[in-house]
Amino acid sequence: MPPSVRSSEGIGDENANLPDQRTTAEQAQRNLNKIAMIDIETSRTLTFKEFNQHCNRYANYFQSKNYRKGDVVALYMENSVEFVAAWMGLAKLGCVTSWINSNLKREQLSHCIETSKAKAIIASETLQNVLLDAISEELLKLSNVDVLVLGNPASGTEFHNFRKSLEDQDILEPKTKDDTDFRSVLCFIYTSGTTGMPKAAVMKHFRYYSIVYGAAKSFGIRSSDRIYVSMPIYHTAAGILGK
Repeated sequence: MPPSVRSSEGIGDENANLPDQRTTAEQAQRNLNKIAMIDIETSRTLTFKEFNQHCNRYANYFQSKNYRKGDVVALYMENSVEFVAAWMGLAKLGCVTSWINSNLKREQLSHCIETSKAKAIIASETLQNVLLDAISEELLKLSNVDVLVLGNPASGTEFHNFRKSLEDQDILEPKTKDDTDFRSVLCFIYTSGTTGMPKAAVMKHFRYYSIVYGAAKSFGIRSSDRIYVSMPIYHTAAGILGK
């Protein structure tokens, strides 16, 4: 459930104002010890309570850096719990996440990051090297962009060890400073770029909820079901329907 919508009330109206939001925290409260996510590669398992607390670490970190509604953070990492926790945590603040294809390099990677106007990039320890290649070839300029690495940053860079910073963050809900409704932008999801540079599709909270709610009804998905996500999370089918 996205952090900024509630139930099916207002589902037919993109202009619906939802000040009393149905939050990830409320889902966690109803399903405290139920498994929310399993990372097959690392065998990491999180309950709804644990997952929501991890989302809050992201939210509280960026709120401490004065990020507000509409600020953009690019996500450049492989499928992981961190990818989902990052965008759901940032959505609690009204921030927009830019879902970068983890296979992109050089010009296409630079294009996606620069056109998103991201203030920060969250990158995996492996993919930081692809960023460095684009920087060294002068295809990507990050003078005013923070690069937060989920692991050890490459030596000789100003990249930040984000994993350590997350460990120090509060797990309580962030204080809401901006109103978020169905018209608010949730994320940017990019086209494949097979006929040119990738183009960003703007995903609003209304569109997100419509896709999730419609799929659940169409396929008879129940709360007791588990969904195996085999596609890259930066795709709509995996990142939206899979969550």
